Amino acid sequence: MNSERMQLRTRHILVSIWIMLASSQVAGERDVRFVAQIGGACTAVEVAGNYAYVGQGPNLTIVDISNPADPIARARVLLPVHAIDEISVTRQLVYVATRSIGLVIVDVSSPSLPRVVAQYSERGADDIHLSGSRAYLNGRSDFLILDISNISSPSLLGRIQYAWAESTFVLLNLAYLQGVDNTLEIVNVSDPSSPTQVGLYDLPGEGRDIFCQGNFAYMGSTVGMHILDVSDPSSPTLSGFYACPGVYGISVSQPLAYVASGGSSPGVPRGMLSVVDVSNPSSPTLVGSFRSDTFLMRDVFTSGGLAYLAAGSEGLLIVDVTAPTSPTLLGQFLTVGGAYDVAVRGGIAYLADWTAGLSIFDVSYPYRPKLLGRRRLPVESCQVCISGDLAFVAQGGSGKMSILDVSDPRSPSVLGVYETTGTLRSVAVSNGRAYLAQDYHFDWLGSFHVVDVSDPSSPTRVGWLATAQAFDIAIASPTLICLSDVNRLNFIDVSSPSAPFVRSVYHDGGTWTARQVACDSNRAYVYRDWLDHPWPPPIDHVALNGVDFANPDAPRPHGSYTVGGSIAGGVYVSGDLVYAILGSFLRIFNTKSLPWQEVGSFNLNSGGTFFYGGVAVEGDYVYVAHADSGLWILHFPQPRTGDSSWTLYR
Repeated sequence: MNSERMQLRTRHILVSIWIMLASSQVAGERDVRFVAQIGGACTAVEVAGNYAYVGQGPNLTIVDISNPADPIARARVLLPVHAIDEISVTRQLVYVATRSIGLVIVDVSSPSLPRVVAQYSERGADDIHLSGSRAYLNGRSDFLILDISNISSPSLLGRIQYAWAESTFVLLNLAYLQGVDNTLEIVNVSDPSSPTQVGLYDLPGEGRDIFCQGNFAYMGSTVGMHILDVSDPSSPTLSGFYACPGVYGISVSQPLAYVASGGSSPGVPRGMLSVVDVSNPSSPTLVGSFRSDTFLMRDVFTSGGLAYLAAGSEGLLIVDVTAPTSPTLLGQFLTVGGAYDVAVRGGIAYLADWTAGLSIFDVSYPYRPKLLGRRRLPVESCQVCISGDLAFVAQGGSGKMSILDVSDPRSPSVLGVYETTGTLRSVAVSNGRAYLAQDYHFDWLGSFHVVDVSDPSSPTRVGWLATAQAFDIAIASPTLICLSDVNRLNFIDVSSPSAPFVRSVYHDGGTWTARQVACDSNRAYVYRDWLDHPWPPPIDHVALNGVDFANPDAPRPHGSYTVGGSIAGGVYVSGDLVYAILGSFLRIFNTKSLPWQEVGSFNLNSGGTFFYGGVAVEGDYVYVAHADSGLWILHFPQPRTGDSSWTLYR
């Protein structure tokens, strides 16, 4: 399970695939030329022969599993999507369902050189099932039947309106559609031009996955696995139930069902594979389990005594289930998945990689970034700051800040830990002191900490200030800190570290929450979104506000940019340029004068979901950490008059 070896042996497919598929997506972007990225959360998996086909962020990754203890990535196909939702494989063809662009068909007859052969556009496509020459696809509001006999040109045979089917399984001439509301609808598809509902059954919970075998449908939901007798499709009945919170995936091989589940509620394992005896459907019984407080298991596929699990930011897990009573981890394809923040220094990129901890990459040659080292940390690495040979990592819900020695990036080591009692959102370091933003989630209470880190093995609090809800920190000067806090931006005087105080506050009168913030010595740029907004949110729900604090006692507005939706990410300041995640885009503004001039943009295809991530800049290179799709490396030369030029390196 040598992750560095995997990284070195991975081949990237030419980014022309992205350009070909994304041509309809990039209207309005400026000078986007080509794209590439590293990693992504694993969300789907299917196995055929010696290869596992894995949805890894926006990539279809082909993993050689001939030695399951040492899986190796052979190739990746980068698609213009936020994430891959489902995968189905037949006859050396991989069918990929994505909510962003629909169905993509990839020829994998040469596993090291896969190629896209067709696309069928259908927004909201989140599941696919193959049967003969037909593909059954869940769309946003319809269930579609496609003729795939001509793989280069899939065509529509029929459709039936459905309010968002979450999962699909087809057996003989019947399609079993599981809705988000955990409704089972059974549809006769013998005449594909006129699919007809023949049965319906309502279940509690939120639907996640369905698997059918024989006369039974196994339905996974937020509350467990429901087993329905569908021998009479017009009148399905509940046979049994297995309680298991947060089921994401089910695979059945009689007499056993393999259930992938997990969650974040107290007492619920973050990830678990349950092996359940379903020989008596009315009384399913646990046989054995593989539990983890780290892995979030999203999908499962079983073959030849092995279970293959898509485990989010932890990559692909291969579990030996030949002894059902004691499943054991056999191999892991590790990935950069939950990239929540990035810092870059001297050609080295440091990623706060959520459950994976701190990942370190050599980006001195940006065409070929190389994994140098990784240090696992307990939970939720959400922000990273570099000072000299030290990395300071904020660890979210654990309330911890870990201090790591990164003088040898191949072997980062923990020197010390500082603990708080809430959620640690942000860390910034200057002159031997760390400044922390901590809040308590829903209590509307937060705090600002000043920590002496001159001895990294023994970080010590020297100052503290109560706030309403501290979110992010930026250092304006050795004595002035910017802190975002509910509906305002605080300017905190730390000239006396033991007695920090709020020197001034910026608030424009709106009812909004301040989020990420970045600043130079005179200007701050802070995200804000509206509190208690209606749904859908107002058109200006998310905005980037500029604040001039040349006079720190009287901060005043300095421009803004608004965007609809509810997505906001990192922000970075370099001279007169501000790099900001707004909506699905990285946008670059020249803010020297008003109004701001947008000088570059790039579509990150974040899929309309909440964007978690960060931005860093070194030289002409922009590094974007995305919580689901890994690390992006962009090239953006300093703009000349009338020129904006983009390149993305791989």
